[in-house]
Amino acid sequence: MFVAAGTLARAGSAGRLTGRLLAQPDTLGDGDCEALREGMLGQPVNTLSSLGYVAGGIWLATRVRHLERRSRLPATAYAAFVALSGAGSVAYHGPQFAGAQLFHDLPIVGMVGLGVGVPVVRLVRSDRVLPGATRGRLAGAVVLGAASVASYFLGRSGGPACDPESLLQPHGLWHLGTAALATLWAAVLWSSDEPSGGRQPSGGHEPDQDPGIVPDDRSSRAGGSRGTAEVSDG
Repeated sequence: MFVAAGTLARAGSAGRLTGRLLAQPDTLGDGDCEALREGMLGQPVNTLSSLGYVAGGIWLATRVRHLERRSRLPATAYAAFVALSGAGSVAYHGPQFAGAQLFHDLPIVGMVGLGVGVPVVRLVRSDRVLPGATRGRLAGAVVLGAASVASYFLGRSGGPACDPESLLQPHGLWHLGTAALATLWAAVLWSSDEPSGGRQPSGGHEPDQDPGIVPDDRSSRAGGSRGTAEVSDG
C-alpha cells in the first residue's frame, strides 16, 4: 500500500510539473500584431513565414556531409534546432495547441546556445573561431540582424508599422530575416573549404605528389654533366 501511495504521489508531482511546463495563455502571438483568426492558421502570415526556418534547417542539413568530421555533430544539431524553431513557431502562431509555447521556445534556446557556444569553445581551445567568416558574410549578418530587429520592434501590436489586417506583417519579416541570418551564421561557423583535421593543404604540390620527395637539383645537374661527358668521350 505504501508503494502504491508513493507511486501515486510521484505521478501527481509529475502531472503538476507537466501542467506547469505546458501552461500558456489562452491565445498566443497577441503582441505580434496580426489579427488572430479561427482555424489551424491562427495568424496566417506569421504562421507561413515561420516555414523559412524549416527550409533553412533542411538546407543546412544537406550541407553537413561536406564538413570535416569533427564539425558534423554540432552542425547537424544546429540545423535541427533551426528547423525545429520553425516548426515551433508554426505551432505558436497557428494551431496553438497545448505546449505550443514550450515547443516554440526550446528550439530557439538550442539554436542560439549553439550559435554562441561553438565559437566560445573554439576560443577557449585556441582554434579558429569563425572559419567561414568573410567580409561579405559578416556584413550580410549585420544587415539581416539590423533589419530583423527593426521589423520586430516596429511591428509589435500598437507599433507604428502594425496593421492587424494587412498581409504585410513586420513579424513575418522578422521570421524570414532571422531564418536567413541563422542560415548565414552556420556558413560563418562551419566552412566546407577546410579539409578534415582543420589544416590547410601546403601549396605547390599536386594532390598525387608526395611533398616529402623533392629531386636534388645538384644531383640532376651532375648526372647530366656525366652523361654529356660520356657522349663526348664516345
